[in-house]
Amino acid sequence: MVVRKAKFFILAFLFLFAVTLLNGTALTYAKDFSVEVDGRQLVSGASLLSEQGRIMVPVRVLGEALGLKVRWYGDERMVILQKGDLLLKLTVGSRVAEKNDGKVFMDVAPKIANGRCFVPLRFVAQTFGCQVRWDQEKQLADVKSGMVKEISLGTLSPLEPMNILNDLGAWYRMNHFGFTHVQLVQYDPQLHIVPCLAEKWEVSPDGKAVTFYLVKDARWHDGEPVTAEDVKFTFEYKLKHLKELARWTVAAIEKIEVADAHTVTFYLKEPLVYSLFKDLAIGIGIILPKHIWEDVNDPKNYTARENLIGCGPFIFESYDPASQTATFKANHDYFAGQPSVEKVKVKYYKNVDALVMALKKGEIAATYDYAMPIPASYAPALEGTPGLDLGVISDLGIMIYMAFGREYPVTEKAFREAVSYAIDYEMLVKAVAGDYGEVPGRGIVPPSLPAYDPALPRLTQDLAKANALLDQIGLKDKDGDGIRELPDGSKLRIPVTPATKKGKETMMVRAAEVICSHLKKVGIDAYIDPEVLGNEEKWQQRVWNDRDYWIYLGYATPGAVIYDGGLMYFVDAQGAFGTCADPEYVRIYQKVRQARNDSEWTAALREAQHYHARELPGLALIWGKALYPYRTDEFTGWAIRSGFGPVNYQTWFALRSR
Repeated sequence: MVVRKAKFFILAFLFLFAVTLLNGTALTYAKDFSVEVDGRQLVSGASLLSEQGRIMVPVRVLGEALGLKVRWYGDERMVILQKGDLLLKLTVGSRVAEKNDGKVFMDVAPKIANGRCFVPLRFVAQTFGCQVRWDQEKQLADVKSGMVKEISLGTLSPLEPMNILNDLGAWYRMNHFGFTHVQLVQYDPQLHIVPCLAEKWEVSPDGKAVTFYLVKDARWHDGEPVTAEDVKFTFEYKLKHLKELARWTVAAIEKIEVADAHTVTFYLKEPLVYSLFKDLAIGIGIILPKHIWEDVNDPKNYTARENLIGCGPFIFESYDPASQTATFKANHDYFAGQPSVEKVKVKYYKNVDALVMALKKGEIAATYDYAMPIPASYAPALEGTPGLDLGVISDLGIMIYMAFGREYPVTEKAFREAVSYAIDYEMLVKAVAGDYGEVPGRGIVPPSLPAYDPALPRLTQDLAKANALLDQIGLKDKDGDGIRELPDGSKLRIPVTPATKKGKETMMVRAAEVICSHLKKVGIDAYIDPEVLGNEEKWQQRVWNDRDYWIYLGYATPGAVIYDGGLMYFVDAQGAFGTCADPEYVRIYQKVRQARNDSEWTAALREAQHYHARELPGLALIWGKALYPYRTDEFTGWAIRSGFGPVNYQTWFALRSR
């Protein structure tokens, strides 16, 4: 028995000696050290290693304490740690780590000891936004994760009905960038397409097919696995039941094939993969659980609690109709790691005044909606509020644009030119946007977009040119009453239809008032369309469905401008909802949609800008800044996404309590 024990200890010693040789240095157990995370002891003594003054801890123990997703690849002796879209790759024996494909260097390399992988505590913790303090007296490494226990947000989009596919409701709009539901891909803060539910993909050479490879450990909130069948079902189901998708690239999907549980291929009718990715990265692209939705034939009226089951970083917990507040909890089993916020409350506000007051009082930390910045007119009320950042960012959208309808005389280029010269843009900007707007150029596309062409001139007022152009096409004031007449002798009366979406109506009506006053100065009796005032449903029907307007004042969302430069608001073509059917314009628009990369897209969009400058199918009226205020007195780490503000997928993993 003694001999057998001696042999065992000798073999064990030789094994450990071999391991230390492979790793290059001797292993020292930090018997007198301990580690705490947020006040709770993590490991101590024999569960810690020390090398070159650096404490090393078991990677899985540390990962779970920090809410990281830990994936071990034994054949490669590599571990991947993930929190949101931040990935850290560590290889045993190497001091070189990969952080989102960029190389970073560690003081010490990961080690294997007693069958466990040990990693440097400070390096990993700080990489994922934690603070690490060494207490010499206690021989204690004190890690503070900064986990946010609860945050309250405000929205102007209704929480009733509770339906994830109602594109006017808060449930859908909150998921444009990942909340209860996520997409195959998403935008990073610089608006590059990055992985989400799909960890990688392959695009066919002809740009008409793309194969997605899903992460293998994603689960729905009810515990069922997420599979390629769910992805296939999602888009076939949406194309069958949601008619509005006909406006987008997903309508070009010809078929979807599933190769295995985690591999799915989209085949398109046209070479539109580049544009498809832009659709898949926003609300249109959220994936649905087949086992929940396959028997639902009226999706927009499906309000059972199960319709809110997703696979995203947050799980729906409750809704209080009295306070109109929804509560969500962190998904601790999220495939990309646990979010840094334990609980989110979202409250509905009836108007911008109430929302702004809640921000000032600190009742909410930020607003949560899609493409709904606080109107610039509220900036003076918010400026100087302690602990509040105005969140001023370049607006990737178009604050206000003008589109022309299909009726004479707005179909005449000379008339559109006259309208463009009649407007006092500096006065309009001052009246509507104050210091947060600028006079736009003739090419529509805002300077915040890389495809912007600075060579095109800015719009200017010239009343003499406006009057001359109107005279030239026979629209003259024959009776001297200050209003021009049409060829049939009737007065030149033109309705101006403003967008009356909640949260936008006040700004749009104010702009319409200014525009009407300017057009009257050149003999156009312009007036605000009374039928859409206070009637969001009528506005949507008139503009998006019937396209029954003469002059329309709208706003371009950042998502639309990223997709096609905002052309969809002006062109009458597949995937758009404008009124200009000029074959040349349609051809250019298709070039934008069928671009295969950034350079082709930029070139096509430059061509579109020159067409706009020449033919004026529509005008940008104000380019501006977007205001997305957020509290800085309680929270830090807001991830400001270009064009969209501070509340987004990245923020859920980066936010910290002060």
